[in-house]
Amino acid sequence: MKLEHAIATDDPATNADLIWETDPEMCRFVFRDRQTWHRYCAIKWRAAAGLHTYSTAMVARLEREIVGLVIAYPQAEMTGRFAATVARYETDVGQRMEAVGWLFPVLPENTLLVFNLAVSQSLRGQGIGCLLLSETEQQAQRAGLTTVHLDVPTTSPAVKFYERLGYGKLTKTNLLEPMTNIPPHFRMYKHLSQ
Repeated sequence: MKLEHAIATDDPATNADLIWETDPEMCRFVFRDRQTWHRYCAIKWRAAAGLHTYSTAMVARLEREIVGLVIAYPQAEMTGRFAATVARYETDVGQRMEAVGWLFPVLPENTLLVFNLAVSQSLRGQGIGCLLLSETEQQAQRAGLTTVHLDVPTTSPAVKFYERLGYGKLTKTNLLEPMTNIPPHFRMYKHLSQ
């Protein structure tokens, strides 16, 4: 298995499925169904800017197959990436995305946001996620960033995974109105040693 920067020609359907599994309730609320998400991901993956683009992704390949990915970018890019993504959506998808956007707290300066970390279900527990996250943290340090933040549903087994890797819980966010079945989320963080 090898880690490498993603490329625009990577299969967006594989990446869409990996991302969907990281927060299915959120994806279902925003996109309604997997087919719609696949359609958007096919466009967004190849875009130069946005939240789910190859340009900010690293993939784990087992032979030629993508078995894991991490999408991460510095806090300074978050606003522009969010705006570029929402602008590409149809009105109803963009409105749903904006409605849940407040679930994610503001990022401090010098922070890297891990927007998605996903590993194929059949290969979880084999260290792929650890490798992807470790390489991401090292790249953040080389760029002079001091903290890594990520958001994860409180119901996800990934919470324990992140805790084992030294991430703490910063805050818990909830929807103000019970308009969806999206679970509360934890903002988790880790200070990087310099």
